Amino acid sequence: MLRALKKKNFSSKVAKQLLRRHRKSTGAIYNSKWKLFHLWCNRRHKSAIDTDVQSIARFLLWLFTKKHLKPSTIAGYRAAISQTYRYVNPDMDIGNNVYLSDLIKSFYLDTPKSVYDVPKWDLNLVLSMLCIDRFEPITEISLKNLTLKTVFSLVLVRQLKLVKFIAWHIVN
Repeated sequence: MLRALKKKNFSSKVAKQLLRRHRKSTGAIYNSKWKLFHLWCNRRHKSAIDTDVQSIARFLLWLFTKKHLKPSTIAGYRAAISQTYRYVNPDMDIGNNVYLSDLIKSFYLDTPKSVYDVPKWDLNLVLSMLCIDRFEPITEISLKNLTLKTVFSLVLVRQLKLVKFIAWHIVN
């Protein structure tokens, strides 16, 4: 990208400052994503710099279907490609391209929603385990076991409150 900015007659200092628009960590992430895109293009005998929207769309689809990446991760790849193209090929607005936007939206629709099941607890078992010698008498147990007993007790109380809250909403 530095070369592209210099070709547009920006001084070295200005070009370097322009490239500092992201934190180093963001730059490192974008660089790793760009490297994968560059490798993907090379394997298809294409130039990552001079490719078309259709090729970028095929790359994003490959990430979804072959690499099984989540849509939000794929959107990060698009952002990385977009950041490079904004200086190298500014006429090609990857970040706002309607086709790429719709493609990523379709990935969200094709990704099943994560269902978080509440763990099924046997309350009697948990309570009986908290009463064994390891956890009683409370004045004689180790700090580790006291911490475990306290955490489990808090979790149980929180779950009980959550169940009551849900039941109240169902009734009302």
